[in-house]
Amino acid sequence: MTVLPPHWSTIFTGVKPAVLILSLLLVVISGCEEATTSSPYSSQTSVAPLQVETVSLEPVDSTVVDHEYFGQVQPVRSVNLGFSTSGLLTTLSVEAGQDVQAGAVLGRLQARSLEETQQALQNAVEESRASLQRIGEGDSEMERIETRRQIDELWMQLNTVRDSATFPESTETTANKRRFDELESRIRDLDGQSRAQMNASRDQKRNEALAQIRDFEKQLRDIEAQLQQTRLTAPFSGQVTEVYQQPGNTVRAGEAVLQLQDRSSLRVYAHISRELAGQLSKGAAVPLHINGEELEGTIESIDPPTTAAPALQRIIIRLPSSDQESGVDLIPGQIATIKLQQQQTVDGYWVPKSAVIREIESSWSIYIVESRDGERFVQRRYVDVILNDDDRILISGDLQNDDLVVANGVTRIVPGQKVTLVDSAADKDVAQEGEGLSE
Repeated sequence: MTVLPPHWSTIFTGVKPAVLILSLLLVVISGCEEATTSSPYSSQTSVAPLQVETVSLEPVDSTVVDHEYFGQVQPVRSVNLGFSTSGLLTTLSVEAGQDVQAGAVLGRLQARSLEETQQALQNAVEESRASLQRIGEGDSEMERIETRRQIDELWMQLNTVRDSATFPESTETTANKRRFDELESRIRDLDGQSRAQMNASRDQKRNEALAQIRDFEKQLRDIEAQLQQTRLTAPFSGQVTEVYQQPGNTVRAGEAVLQLQDRSSLRVYAHISRELAGQLSKGAAVPLHINGEELEGTIESIDPPTTAAPALQRIIIRLPSSDQESGVDLIPGQIATIKLQQQQTVDGYWVPKSAVIREIESSWSIYIVESRDGERFVQRRYVDVILNDDDRILISGDLQNDDLVVANGVTRIVPGQKVTLVDSAADKDVAQEGEGLSE
């Protein structure tokens, strides 16, 4: 317990306790301020410098940038099939997931009247061909018999005249010779006319029969064309992937009945930047990731840019021809990740991600280590981010080659803080430089 001097007791006699307490507090506060004021600012420097790891900036003028794009697996050929005429769907012989061959009939519309007409025309063609076969066999038999009878009579007359024409010459003999020559001529003419008539008659009948057959066949082709419109035929071999109609439905002309895809040849369709497309070439290998598996495709074509998307170009990547070859179960509609590399011209420096501080409003900064009076301090430097890689960032800004950048632990640093480097030899050099400056 503190004892007041005798003269203080006289001073404070009659003073109220509250006033006395307040006076003592003011004395204490005044003493504290004097102690604080008398403590030099340089006493903070007595705190040990923070040890940091640094990287030295090296300029970069080009780098390989990895890009990821996404495309879709699609078949080269995929069509929605329908009829070219309206009608009642009576038959649908396939279902989704079924493989079909080119030319196979997949469905039919009702066409009973056309089928009956087709059968009648086929019968008419067969009958006409049978009639054509009979021409020259029995149709001209009566004509040949009649002509033969006339020729036989002339031959009898000729023989009679021949006998009388062999006697010594006389007026009668001369007349018989003329008669003989006339009969021979008539026989030749009659035989020739008979043959010509029979040939002409046969040719005419044959031509008429052929014309009738051609007319029937033309009608059959017309009927077949109409029937073809009532059949749904596979234009190529593939797999039925969708079925939109069922038997009993009335289908309009052009309405889709099913979808057919050729899955034997698949492609990946994707859009990439024009700059990257300019560095690719047809036939180049492209690494892909599909359904969690890695495989390699080949660039089949690079389309020119379009007015709708001038900054992009479409590429088509050919996939292996079969699941066995690729080792991946490829299905149209799958998403493919395309990994491409681009050689890019840059002007900056690579630093670890841990060295970059994200400020507010999308700004970035780093800490540069500077030497002053034999000591090291850190200063904040704002930078621009050019590229963001997996574990490093390419930056640019007010930087110099060989600048020392704090590599990590930046969240425990404040601008102006004194630091030392993990490499103590470097700090000894800085200290020696400082001693030389002080001298």
